[in-house]
Amino acid sequence: MNQREKYLAIGVGLLAVVIGGWIAQGYVSAAFDKRHQEINRLQGDLSAHKRRIDQAQRAARTIADFEQRSLPANPDIARSLYHDWLLSEIGKAGLSEQTVKAGASQEEKNLYVLQSYTITAKGTLPQVVDLLYAFHSVDWLHRLKHFSAKPIKESKQLDIHMTVEALSLKDAASGELAARPANRLKLANRKAYQDLIVGRNLLGPPNNSPKLAISGSKEANTNRSMELSARATDDDPLDKVKYRLVEGAAKEARFDPISGRFSWTPRAPGKYEFIFEATDDGFPSKSSGPVKVVVNVTDAKPPPVDTGPPKLAFDHAKYTILTAVLDIGGTPEVWLHVRPTGETLKLHAGDKFEIGSIKGTVAKIGEIDFVFDVAGKQRKLEKGGILDEAQAFKETAKPAEPAAAETTSASGDDL
Repeated sequence: MNQREKYLAIGVGLLAVVIGGWIAQGYVSAAFDKRHQEINRLQGDLSAHKRRIDQAQRAARTIADFEQRSLPANPDIARSLYHDWLLSEIGKAGLSEQTVKAGASQEEKNLYVLQSYTITAKGTLPQVVDLLYAFHSVDWLHRLKHFSAKPIKESKQLDIHMTVEALSLKDAASGELAARPANRLKLANRKAYQDLIVGRNLLGPPNNSPKLAISGSKEANTNRSMELSARATDDDPLDKVKYRLVEGAAKEARFDPISGRFSWTPRAPGKYEFIFEATDDGFPSKSSGPVKVVVNVTDAKPPPVDTGPPKLAFDHAKYTILTAVLDIGGTPEVWLHVRPTGETLKLHAGDKFEIGSIKGTVAKIGEIDFVFDVAGKQRKLEKGGILDEAQAFKETAKPAEPAAAETTSASGDDL
């Protein structure tokens, strides 16, 4: 075999080896692929089995949780307890004219019993928010299926209609309806919901702020009672207003938030500041601007001493004389001569006069005297007497006149 034939034989041998290796590799690779596929299938089956186990465990936990949240297993007990709870929460919220009617129970595949309730009531928007907050704050298997609130004309109240459903699981406990706080509410507390919902008041017109005015004296005396009155006007006719004493340093002060009456007996002089405010019950509630009142307190002045009528330095009544008592044309007349001035007053019955310290009215005129009234009392002055020295006069009753004697006249026939 020549050199060429040797090379050819070596090439054919190498080719045979390569082809054989390729065939062997394909066989082995196919076997490995089949094994990998089997492994993947088995891993998939294992994962699916684990998922089913996890789902079963989650379902078991969910069912256990549902049983904890369920109404009592006995439908009659559940209906009675849940009915009482609804009435209690409606009462706490302050709603009126409430009715709670239980509907027919529905059993589902021997798993649970569905209880339904229809609620009607009347109340304000804040009261409705309180009721809904109480409903959703309890983690029971219940839901609000239907809710409607219709404003009542010329009133702040709403006509409420609700439909509620609750479940009693067959395997739940049969004891009391235990309270379970819920964690599904987004806001922190009841007030947050009041601010959010009542603050918008989508069921009524915008609320107007009341306007406040304070009446009464701003001047006061120590140890004497003083009063102020807060009065508010509100453009919303249905709003009711309450008053508040926001600031005031006097501990003895008394303030009625309903009537707005402020009373105080200051003990020391000075200037005292009081700030008042009025708040309505609209939705949302609004307040007037603060009104500041400054009360100036001074010491009380002592009461004046009653010394009687003032004394005159020169009393003309001491120098006035009744100079004449006349009858002029059937009308009695008295003359009073005021010597210091030289004046003569001519007076008749009913005339008023004022001379010095005496201010009187002529009551009647006699033959030589006259009687006049001074400060509700009568005094009598005789002719030639001094006016200031007139004597007190009290009229005595006149004696009864004798009855006239009867007379008879005889006719000529009797003679």
